[in-house]
Amino acid sequence: MASSILEKLGPGGRELVVTMHATVDAAFPLSYATFLASLSALVWGQAHNGLFLNVPFLAALADYTENSAIILMAMRFTTQPRSLPTLAWLSSWAKWILILLSVGLIVWGSISRR
Repeated sequence: MASSILEKLGPGGRELVVTMHATVDAAFPLSYATFLASLSALVWGQAHNGLFLNVPFLAALADYTENSAIILMAMRFTTQPRSLPTLAWLSSWAKWILILLSVGLIVWGSISRR
């Protein structure tokens, strides 16, 4: 499926995908990770040895992995390894699970600390 989408985009579209993921989308994971970690620090402080503060940054790492796989798929369209779409898909799932976990921990901490 990913290769059919990339094929339909054509060379110019694939170049745009690379540019977008390497520039605009490169700043977003660090932004949301910092925001969620800051909220987590406000809610949890150093409880659990700050473990909950790491969850948003793990989500950002998964996001960067997803972006890197997408960039490689677009750059190496004709010779891409078959594992890249799977890596992008797994990284995307991990990212969203970790983001939801982080938000859930923030909500849980807000409710339980009252």
